[in-house]
Amino acid sequence: MTRLVAFGCSNTFGSWLPDTEDRITKPSKSAWPQILADKLNLECVNLGSPAASNKEIWWKILNYQPVETDIVIILWSWYDRYCIITDSDVIKLHIHHDNVRSNNFSKYLHHTYDMQIDFYLRCNHISQFLKNKVKLIRHNNQGKLLINSSFNEIDFLKADMNTIRDMLPKALDNSHPGIEAHEQFAKEVYNEIKDDINSR
Repeated sequence: MTRLVAFGCSNTFGSWLPDTEDRITKPSKSAWPQILADKLNLECVNLGSPAASNKEIWWKILNYQPVETDIVIILWSWYDRYCIITDSDVIKLHIHHDNVRSNNFSKYLHHTYDMQIDFYLRCNHISQFLKNKVKLIRHNNQGKLLINSSFNEIDFLKADMNTIRDMLPKALDNSHPGIEAHEQFAKEVYNEIKDDINSR
């Protein structure tokens, strides 16, 4: 069976939507991956991870088992996030978190230009990695791209979760996208990819 496999952070997981009680382990059925999968009549595999960095998303994709009929949609995360990958864990770093590791990351290692180059690198690597392994792969980003990269070969989807989130009611925390925002985002992504899916 063809699956819609979605990767991203809390905006893919569906954090703070009414049915994400623990907000950690079980993604919301009201999040855009499930809505989009329903529109396409596909099984939904939501591999979003709250507070994920682009490095963590990249790592998660490298470690999932692709099926050649999969349709993969990635809603990449913010440039102010990073992580340390160990043999047993992923340690999340975020420049707005008040802990020693995150503060040191922000002070000594973080630069937006560098993080955007890193972002392009990961997007392009994943496209090459999944090429000929899945039916379709599409990328979307949440951070505003301030630089152009000569090596970038990715055409990003135009649907903008942040703009949609700001126009519609928020989730329970009054920050994350609410149900209507997830519905609108799924609708816009659907309109962008439906012809590509039907042609393959």
